[in-house]
Amino acid sequence: MKLRVSMTLAASMLAGLMATTAYAESKGTVVVFVPSSTNPYIGQFQLGAKEKAGELGYDIKVIENNFNQSEQDSQVQQQLASGETVAGYIWWPFENAAGVGSLRALSQSGAPVIVSNQYPIKGTEAYWTAYAGANDFLSGKTAAEILLDACAKADAKCDKGAIIRFPAGVSAGDDRATGFEDAVKGKLDVIDVVPTAGFLEDEGYKVAAQIIPAHKGELTWLYTQNDSLAGAAAQAARENGLTPGKDIFIVGGTCHGDSKHVKSGEI
Repeated sequence: MKLRVSMTLAASMLAGLMATTAYAESKGTVVVFVPSSTNPYIGQFQLGAKEKAGELGYDIKVIENNFNQSEQDSQVQQQLASGETVAGYIWWPFENAAGVGSLRALSQSGAPVIVSNQYPIKGTEAYWTAYAGANDFLSGKTAAEILLDACAKADAKCDKGAIIRFPAGVSAGDDRATGFEDAVKGKLDVIDVVPTAGFLEDEGYKVAAQIIPAHKGELTWLYTQNDSLAGAAAQAARENGLTPGKDIFIVGGTCHGDSKHVKSGEI
């Protein structure tokens, strides 16, 4: 039976799996494949993994890609070709479906593979030992509930809006959009779903600065799938004469360690 746990338990789950294998009798290396830690969310993930591995007596080898699945696939091939014996792998794909071949290759090494961040693609159950990541459907649903609550309490129009989502190919973005849209069905109108080129404010601003004027007079809310994108959307709204929290409601998703936009009421 597959295990599905929260991301905060990723390192502990890996430790438990190691304890049931021959690797537990000696120290080894855990190889982590992740996108770039220039994203603060990913940077915090790495810090947590390194800290827990150190407590357990294991080494961590982090292999980053620049938000590029082809690059990550090449890194997997190089790692496996090295012949290095490892205690296990943590697999954080950039594009979940496109990275299935690499996931399969890691599983064929015989070492346990923990999938993180994006829920595994259906049909890949034989390739991973456990999933330790977010419930992105729930993330989208929760964001919708927060937005609906804000709309109910405000003396303002709240009907049509848009979703600024993660880049195309990132299945966490698909899952969050699905959870959100299911929760607002029949209550709010989603008139546009636009992917960004990345996860940070610059990428979010480029999209928000286009869709807000394109739907001028229509948008009463925006759902962005993390708070970096939400902060950028708030800036773009102000530049288009809209006051976030009054003329337009903006709800984010994953936090990034900076709560200033939430405290100010913009998100």
